[in-house]
Amino acid sequence: MHMIESGMLDNINSLNAGTVLVDKPNADKIYIADAADIHGGSLHCNKEALEYFVSSVFHTKDFYVIIGGDSMEHATKSSPGSAAEEETHGMDQILMVSRMLRPIRDRILFVRSGNHGRTRALRNNTPDPEHMLAEIMGVPYKTGFAAVTAVVGPHTYVLGTSHTSKKPTALSYIPVDVMFHEHTHEKGTSTTKNLEFSAVMRSWTVQERVEVHAGSYLQWDGYAQENMYKPHFTGTPVVELHGDTSSKYIRRFETTYDFNRVVHPETLN
Repeated sequence: MHMIESGMLDNINSLNAGTVLVDKPNADKIYIADAADIHGGSLHCNKEALEYFVSSVFHTKDFYVIIGGDSMEHATKSSPGSAAEEETHGMDQILMVSRMLRPIRDRILFVRSGNHGRTRALRNNTPDPEHMLAEIMGVPYKTGFAAVTAVVGPHTYVLGTSHTSKKPTALSYIPVDVMFHEHTHEKGTSTTKNLEFSAVMRSWTVQERVEVHAGSYLQWDGYAQENMYKPHFTGTPVVELHGDTSSKYIRRFETTYDFNRVVHPETLN
């Protein structure tokens, strides 16, 4: 095998290792959300919003969750945020987040890395809090590009996650149905279209990809406000993947409240 082919095989093996399967061939639809940038332990973490999200997942059948990067604040001497802006520190942050997520433990697909966790841990030679959270919750821990393959009815959906500041167009080379963009704290959904040649149809087709800016649970305060970073609403968008349609169909909810307004209207009365 050529060195180039060997390197490409290593890349493929890495992608496969970073992918988790949700197998629901008899389901009409399932829900998936990326609860990113929780920043547990920060004085500015919106715990009430996180509790609302956890309750929504708990009371919904076939609702699965990715715990995105920066699940803990993990302030260090060299980080922009200060430990003075934390209500808990170190292991107490991990325990606090794990307790809040415990009701939906069996719905968590994986915990992934972020710049507040793995990046700072490597830089400061400290334990990785996100990896420790995954171990406590008993779920996989993923770094870099992490993905979900969801089999819903006859359809197979691929969902990717990225904890970088790269814009959706910079990641268009990744052929997924949904891309969750973390790290920026922006929240909302959109679509992009890419040309793809279909060997089955023997023609070019337009493939639509859903871009989900995963939001955060960090309120606009502290150093973010002092440096006039753009404020964002806290919370998590939700995607609904259908298996009861002739072709793949993805429904988007901009907020958890929008999701409950449609799926659980009785809870809003």
